[in-house]
Amino acid sequence: MENILKDKSIVSVLLKELSKYGNIPNDGFLCGGAVANTLMKLKWGGDYPINDLDIFVETKKDKQSTTPMRTDRLQLSADYWQLNASYNHGNMYRIVSSDRDGMINIVKVFRENRDKSKNYYYILKGFDLNCTQVGIDLRSGELVYTKEFDDFLNNKQLKVVAPYTPAHTAVRLLKKLDELGCYCDVDSQMKLLSQPFTHPKMIKYDRAYSGVFAMFFGVKYKEMYEKYENQLKPYFRLVSYFEYKKTMWDKRWVMNNPTSNKTKNMEHVLNWLDPSRSPSQNNLEQWATMNGKIWSVLPVKYSEPDKPFIDIIKGAFTPLTLISVWNMLYGGHKKTLVKKMKMVLECVNLKELCMVIEDFYDCDFSKKTVSELDNYVAINRDYANVIYKYRLNVQEALDLKKDISKLLNKEGEWFSEMLFNLLKTNGHPMVKPDIESIRGLFEQEKIKLTKPIIKGIDLSGMELPSDTDVKELISEYDLAYAGKKLSNCINNPGQGYKEKIKKGDTKIFVITTPGSMSALEINKHMKDNIPVWRERWTLSYCNKACNDYHRHISMYILSYVQKEMLLQDIAKNIETLDYRMSTSLKIMDNKQDTSTKDNPVSHGEGDGFNLFEDILRDIANQHDEDIDSAVETVQTTYDGWDSDITTVGPIDVDYIRTDVVEVDEEQTTDRQPWDDIEFPF
Repeated sequence: MENILKDKSIVSVLLKELSKYGNIPNDGFLCGGAVANTLMKLKWGGDYPINDLDIFVETKKDKQSTTPMRTDRLQLSADYWQLNASYNHGNMYRIVSSDRDGMINIVKVFRENRDKSKNYYYILKGFDLNCTQVGIDLRSGELVYTKEFDDFLNNKQLKVVAPYTPAHTAVRLLKKLDELGCYCDVDSQMKLLSQPFTHPKMIKYDRAYSGVFAMFFGVKYKEMYEKYENQLKPYFRLVSYFEYKKTMWDKRWVMNNPTSNKTKNMEHVLNWLDPSRSPSQNNLEQWATMNGKIWSVLPVKYSEPDKPFIDIIKGAFTPLTLISVWNMLYGGHKKTLVKKMKMVLECVNLKELCMVIEDFYDCDFSKKTVSELDNYVAINRDYANVIYKYRLNVQEALDLKKDISKLLNKEGEWFSEMLFNLLKTNGHPMVKPDIESIRGLFEQEKIKLTKPIIKGIDLSGMELPSDTDVKELISEYDLAYAGKKLSNCINNPGQGYKEKIKKGDTKIFVITTPGSMSALEINKHMKDNIPVWRERWTLSYCNKACNDYHRHISMYILSYVQKEMLLQDIAKNIETLDYRMSTSLKIMDNKQDTSTKDNPVSHGEGDGFNLFEDILRDIANQHDEDIDSAVETVQTTYDGWDSDITTVGPIDVDYIRTDVVEVDEEQTTDRQPWDDIEFPF
């Protein structure tokens, strides 16, 4: 059969053949060697062994185990600090038990989080060899297989595709090669499987990798190793659990205590006096209890890590990052393509994209243009998520970047985060965005999110240095942008900044200079029924304290805001006084200047009027009517010198700015920022 996997009757044929070995249930996932070997028989003829029928079923009960967590693919994870190629948590699973009944082997798997996929494809992607990645969904009757199995069925080239269990897989590789009579570049596959035993991260953080790689096996695989020992021993030697742990302890000590070989030899005996040089007696005893129960292997031919590989994988080391990078370096690609891969893998901010997007590097680009993209992603991390969503290659990512830059050059860089978010949350992943679709999304969202929550302060009168930009946050987009850019929670709905700004109790200003960026939050307080503004804090990236330069800019902004508010209210009160004067003149036109001889005598003050108290009352009333009105006359103490900046009228209020303690005349104790219920930003 040429296209056996597409044959409509293939599932029926397979089930009829496999039913000879046991009673197959109506539910679960029959997969692995039994299905694969039957397909090999139908495709190529001959006899292929059926050792058992593995049927996988999902269970909601997990149990503590060092069995590796497996998943179907790597995905891009972007946080405040870096990009990571991490497991797809929607399809992570672990084998929790296996129960044999004759030829039927029921394997229970615990799936951490279920994503929207409805088939068992995720299970197949956890299988170590390409010759096993096929199965039948017993409920739906669907044949499920991977691209890797399809390739194997056609070319009979055996490969490692998921090295979660390198010790087991080294043995299984030779077993499958023997059973299937297929082709395999054994040397290259053994080199790949040697890497987990030699990688510096695995040696240094041995215990942390429990549950990532499985490095030990029991009696069954020990006997299998012995069967294929002649083929295995050039690459791996069988060791006891005790010998493996002791070897790794010694390697870890050498790694943590780098020294020349000569010094190492001279100090060898003395080094045993170092408590950290040799394992504790308790460790030795624990290791010894496992002798005769579990074993491992240690590499022989490839006992040193592959340098090109470890130069790339310096961070998190997992089975899927291992196979991804290994296939790029040693997957039999053309030299020109390998050169492009290495060029991309050298870029810090593109390396992870290279692991999660197939053929990300297979296009036209130069070292200059790929460096340009790398720098752009470094500044705009969210753009990496856009690239990942649409599975763009390097050239497509550069073209889209140009389209985005054209739009932002017209509208302003301030809108970049909004644009990236629109591209992430709108559009189908298979329809790559172009300039027209981007512009359409942008215009719709711009109208909605940039609608002002309040009327902002006119900042045009500020006399700051030309390279200093100050923007008041007055819209939902402003909050979203600032929160993302500063890596804080200004844009977190739980903090309620939108409502606070709308109410008029809070104002936030973003300060941008060539060297830094920070946000100033000021809050409105009432003193003697007069609204006054005080700084809450000025913080830089990730809620870190701002530098001294930004601290003084924030002082300037607060004074400027106080002044603008004061001038606004003075203007309003002058308008009120002008109105009263005009009204009095009009009333005078209808009054006569009569004699006062018959008027009553008055010695009290209650019948008079106090114009200044009327003005204060008006100011307090205007506070309730106009959320942008505020007045305070301040005396500011700057670092090291006092100057009466604004002494206007008879109001005397002291404002003292400190670095961490906010002075509040209504409280006798100093309030630290962390005493508030809400966290800063």
